[in-house]
Amino acid sequence: MEVDKLCIYLPGKAKQMTLTDKTIPEEKIRAERENKSTPPTSTVLPRIKPKRNSKDSKKAELEFPKLALDDKIIIKKLKRRLPILIILVALFSSGLSYAISKQFDQGVTDQTSFLAKTSGGVVLTEIELINVVEQLKSTVYWVGPLKDARYTINATTPGQIYVRYLPNGNGVNDLSAKYRVIATYSESNAYESTSAAGNEANGVSFITPEGSVVHYNKSAQNNVYVAYKDKAYQIEIFDPLDSEALKLATTPNQVQLIKSN
Repeated sequence: MEVDKLCIYLPGKAKQMTLTDKTIPEEKIRAERENKSTPPTSTVLPRIKPKRNSKDSKKAELEFPKLALDDKIIIKKLKRRLPILIILVALFSSGLSYAISKQFDQGVTDQTSFLAKTSGGVVLTEIELINVVEQLKSTVYWVGPLKDARYTINATTPGQIYVRYLPNGNGVNDLSAKYRVIATYSESNAYESTSAAGNEANGVSFITPEGSVVHYNKSAQNNVYVAYKDKAYQIEIFDPLDSEALKLATTPNQVQLIKSN
């Protein structure tokens, strides 16, 4: 049996292509189809994967083989891109930036919060102040709690820690000299230097019955200094009220360490 025409339909073509140059025996066509083998699939060339749920069945997409990237390359790319991501997020939402940083590094976030509390800009209750001092693991003096007061602590300068009293918790951003401040200075010969300061012009130094040395200058009596024998710290008491600083410095057990009971 012979066929007059052989019609071939190509994918994506609307028209058919007809071969009429010569007659091809049907047996030859069948034999060629049976002997035709499918070439082996290459692991390098992309495979054509039809899109699912697509109305146009003729559309296809290339699916390249997945490559196993080196872990060091991935980490290097993340380190280069992550800071940019955090900066962009921070511009839009500080709260979201906080959440991201907390997810990546919990320790950094806690440390940032702790630094804020020890920079003098965060209002603290008595318990919170004690907790901060315990975390600092430093020697810090004050003159005891004040009723209805709140406090700030500044420990940003090495060897100097300042505790400020805020009546009713107000005035955290007010830097004027109208709030009580107790400073603790690390000084190896604090007792001797505080005592010797009395030899300066208008300087007054004396020993209290408890054994502490107190010093002040007659031209600045709102600032009074206290030191204890064999203690490597000098305490400065500032109070805006006249004579109040000297009263606090000389009252037994008034100057004390900040610590939990």
